[in-house]
Amino acid sequence: LATHWLNDQRTRALSRQAFMDDLTELPNRRSFHQVLGHALDRARRNGTKAALLYVDLDGFKRINDTMGHEAGDQLLRHVAKRIQAAIRLSDYACTHREPSLSISRLGGDEFTVLLEEVGSAENAELVARRILDSIARPLELGDRLIEAGASIGLAVYPEDGRAPDELVRAADRSMYAVKQTGGNGVRRAEGSAEEVDLVAFNAMLDAALADDQLRVHYQPIVSGETGRPVAVEALLRWSHPERGELGPGWFIPLAEDAGRVGELGTFVICEAVRWFEAVHRELAPDFRVAVNVSARQFEDERFADLVRELLDAASFRPDQLELEVTESVLIADAPEVIEQIRALSELGVGFALDDFGTGYSSLSLVKRIPVSRIKLDRSFVSGLPDDAEDIAIAYAVLGIADALGVPVVAEGVEDEAQQMFLTIRGCQELQGFLFSKPCAPETLRLVAGMATDAGEESTPGEGA
Repeated sequence: LATHWLNDQRTRALSRQAFMDDLTELPNRRSFHQVLGHALDRARRNGTKAALLYVDLDGFKRINDTMGHEAGDQLLRHVAKRIQAAIRLSDYACTHREPSLSISRLGGDEFTVLLEEVGSAENAELVARRILDSIARPLELGDRLIEAGASIGLAVYPEDGRAPDELVRAADRSMYAVKQTGGNGVRRAEGSAEEVDLVAFNAMLDAALADDQLRVHYQPIVSGETGRPVAVEALLRWSHPERGELGPGWFIPLAEDAGRVGELGTFVICEAVRWFEAVHRELAPDFRVAVNVSARQFEDERFADLVRELLDAASFRPDQLELEVTESVLIADAPEVIEQIRALSELGVGFALDDFGTGYSSLSLVKRIPVSRIKLDRSFVSGLPDDAEDIAIAYAVLGIADALGVPVVAEGVEDEAQQMFLTIRGCQELQGFLFSKPCAPETLRLVAGMATDAGEESTPGEGA
């Protein structure tokens, strides 16, 4: 009996270590992804809404640098408690659950709050503003009184994203939009303030294609060794004349439901090929263009032939096109999908495994498909070079990639400390606002050692 009790205690301790953040005693990133997945499954079954708040402190790096890491850790512990204090049981449908179980620390100064069965986005925004007010109260650190602020991004299931990674990206982008306007605020995922049915969406999309509302922007990817642009990622933007800028987190899920995401994907590839045709003489011979591809596109048996025809008609070598896929494209293990990937790979087209490490089966996918690059997700870069979990994950990904002979692209690089950490440890390529934001083709300038938007300085954050 005593042995059984001791084993049980060891198991509990190991479980806590794996799923809890030691500093704040909140659930960690691993726990968060599990809880979010289960919460969205419940929302899907019950036909309810769920809201995700992505909380990032304003000016934390400055406090950490000027007052020391001990003060920074103390601030994080206080913020964790203030977020917990700001959440009421009435903010949850499952009132028997402790509120702290839906509050997580992802790493660094990033926290999340998950609200299930919220009646509306407005209700979730009230909770977010309560958290802002709680964090903003003056705080005594050592012998100094400081005022902390936060930027909060809000995303609501199912409007802003149906899969866990989609919802996280939508909330993350919204948080960065707050930071770009000075911080200390709340913002809902762009373009999601109003729901539309599929009939209305189809009409909107038809008008967008006819009236040139859809544009492809390009974010440079630079060499970790030289700092020179070696590639760009093509990113779809929708500028609606009345609704303003509509975010991908809003229109991509609707396009999937309407059966038109393949049409959008083809549009992006065609535009990227056309842009490359116009500028390829100014670029290095091995310069490439990366395009995100969805599972629906691979389900079309004509997709590989379409890509082949586009390349045949252009001054575009197959190895200069890289298709970025997430594990959701491959997790169903559909033979037709794998067959098309292999056919394009044999043609010379490259494949990058995007959002690496955020799901559950990435390692097996590296063995099953011809991966030319691994993209280290931005959520694992944000806490570098200080956060222990992000350091461990970065080491692990770089080690795996090195053993496989596959280069790594780190997303979301925002400061020189992150850049130095990654390049010293052998990360071959970097992407993020430290180098350039996503730019319209007419303003993008790719020059030796620099990638910029002509006429605008880059600001912290990352496009999507």
